Amino acid sequence: MLRTRSAGYALVIAGLIGGVSRAETIEEIEKKLTEAYAKVTSYTAKVTVDMNMDTGDGNRTTSKSESTMEWMRKGDKVLMRADSKTSTTANYGGQEMKMDNVGTMICDGEFLYSVSEMMGQKSAVKMAYDPKAAGDVAGMFKTLREQAELKVLPDEKVGDEDCYVIESTPKSTGASPMPGGGAMRMYFSKKSGINLKAVALDDKGKPFSTTLTTDVKIGASIAADRFVFKAPEGVQVMDMTKQQP
Repeated sequence: MLRTRSAGYALVIAGLIGGVSRAETIEEIEKKLTEAYAKVTSYTAKVTVDMNMDTGDGNRTTSKSESTMEWMRKGDKVLMRADSKTSTTANYGGQEMKMDNVGTMICDGEFLYSVSEMMGQKSAVKMAYDPKAAGDVAGMFKTLREQAELKVLPDEKVGDEDCYVIESTPKSTGASPMPGGGAMRMYFSKKSGINLKAVALDDKGKPFSTTLTTDVKIGASIAADRFVFKAPEGVQVMDMTKQQP
């Protein structure tokens, strides 16, 4: 009887252990996301960025940005266009200042161009092409590994999309891409590999910026001329490629 009970307990324990799924590693998740992202040929989306940052001494900066994103793969290159409107309110020393900015960023697969208009003044910059700026998953993870410690958090949904959640904590304050100097939580779609949400935390672990990508249309038809840069009339383009390493 004792042997029978022991055998029964062993089977129950084995069943429980077998029913617990093993957590996926960073390497496994990166591989799956890279493969999913490689299958995406084009997409359009809306991107919003909300920031509310306490800069100390009672000073605060808030901003809201809304963008339309167009993205297309052409051979081994990625083309991208983002048209944005940003409103910023800064409070310093009891004084409030409001600013509005309209901008366009275009990646033609060779260079990255940025045009912005603020207070009636337009400016344009030409920069070296960086795949990460166009959302490249492999490039993003490469940089994260160099600058941060990565941690897998429990899966979550963003809208109807199942997402992997990765938290990156900078190895040093200077390595943080955000002014708050804290961690970043990124939510990657399991289906497409696209980063659908990013939450930036300050050095106390408090969220101060959220980027949300919605209305994603995979396989959208996009005209090729949407990724052709034309300098605004009368605006001189500052060439930063000669200054970049």
